[in-house]
Amino acid sequence: MYHLNKTNGAVGICRATKIPCPFGGTEVHFNTMNEASKSFEKLMSDSSDALYSMKKVEQHEATTPNSRYFTPAAFAGSRKELEQEILLLRALLNEPKKSAEEEQLKLDGELEARITSVGLALAEEAELRVGIDREAIKNSPMDSESRKVLIAEAVENLTSAHKELIAELRPVGGILTLANTPDKGREAAQKILNETVERDYPTTWLDASNASGDRLRLVGIGNDRASYGNGTPQPDLSPKDYPQFSQTRPEYSYYIPVPEDELAESLELLGERAKVIDAPSYLEGGKPTRVISMPMELVYEKPMETEPNTNPNPGEPNFKPKGEGWEWSYYIDGDIDKVSKKKNWVKPSKDVEKVYMDMLRVGHPETNSEGPTPSNYRRTAYHEFGHRVERTVANGAIMRMEHAFLKRRTTDARTGEQEEISYVYPPRAGQSFLSVERGRRGDFIEHYMGKEYVDSPAREVFTVGLESVFGGSYEALSGISETRTNDKDMKGFILGLLATA
Repeated sequence: MYHLNKTNGAVGICRATKIPCPFGGTEVHFNTMNEASKSFEKLMSDSSDALYSMKKVEQHEATTPNSRYFTPAAFAGSRKELEQEILLLRALLNEPKKSAEEEQLKLDGELEARITSVGLALAEEAELRVGIDREAIKNSPMDSESRKVLIAEAVENLTSAHKELIAELRPVGGILTLANTPDKGREAAQKILNETVERDYPTTWLDASNASGDRLRLVGIGNDRASYGNGTPQPDLSPKDYPQFSQTRPEYSYYIPVPEDELAESLELLGERAKVIDAPSYLEGGKPTRVISMPMELVYEKPMETEPNTNPNPGEPNFKPKGEGWEWSYYIDGDIDKVSKKKNWVKPSKDVEKVYMDMLRVGHPETNSEGPTPSNYRRTAYHEFGHRVERTVANGAIMRMEHAFLKRRTTDARTGEQEEISYVYPPRAGQSFLSVERGRRGDFIEHYMGKEYVDSPAREVFTVGLESVFGGSYEALSGISETRTNDKDMKGFILGLLATA
């Protein structure tokens, strides 16, 4: 049974046997965590609005000061009971989905809350082991070198404690199987994987990646292009240059969400290749209801290898991109409000074979690759391989837990209303496909953490969380020097998944 602390709304597994439960009798004991939480909500709603708000704030200030939503309390059992709970949660996560959608969402919500509860207990243990001197950091001169050193040491000690705790609970480390041959760039990238993912991630995560039918390829490139592609188009890579990667798939399109009263004008401007379709459900929270679909074209606005443009047509520049098939033509400049034309070199999609691959890009130092790996490259590796983990571990349960976590974080506990999707970054002219960069704020440290993808069930809370608790981003979500970087709820969720998934 789950007992309820009526004073602050905290819910925990009741372990009272021979002695009465300190929280009371049957009136505060429930079959599920969700039932207990709802009972507290009703209790608060029966009180005045002022009392409700007061209790809501009191409960959260102990765990997530920057959140206005209810979060689970830390697991309160002994170390042995904690390990038993982890084993049970691991078994539950690995079970395939078996309920109707509505019931499954409810079960996922309860499971996520238990996972976060376990992670919060681990986060508390890590802080106790490290013993961060927050007072010394607070009193050190702002922007001083001594302050920076104190913060860096605290973050490093805390991330080390996180790794140690996970290693105590399950085997970690292993070898990743990659489906390509090394070159200088890939060797540098492989070195970063050796120092991060292959050393610190749970062994079963690495085994799941190796056992996946997706053949993972590693590409060693600069940090500005770090990414994980899971069967996604890579139009910047030529099949001629990367024949081992290439597969043809249907023509790839992007969407231009122009206002309804401008659809006809925009279609006339765009030509016969454009068409109006029902808007995907992720777009603008269901608004607009229709959008223009356009095949993606390859447009270069950045420096690239060129060659003389022999026998140019009227109006064409004297140089053109190297290779065949380029046209000096209008391409579509579409954003959320307007569609226009813009001149540049274009290679129409119908003439370009798209390259699809399951590919991991991790940054690598351009120089001195034999020396210590900079921390930003380590954080990138933790993050990008996290997207691989989403796809390959526990039958997709990690993604389900992300969805449940985001639903809880972005839903008002009192009204039941979920936040609207909004732009993570402002719309950029000429890059309408960046309408995918949207998400829910959820009181996250960065809006990006609540991002929801256009063409993928993947999310970013898990991957940013991994780079934080293991790589030290955002002060390991612990608010070491400032409240803004404190998100114990998110940290608990990530450590809970590291222990259980």
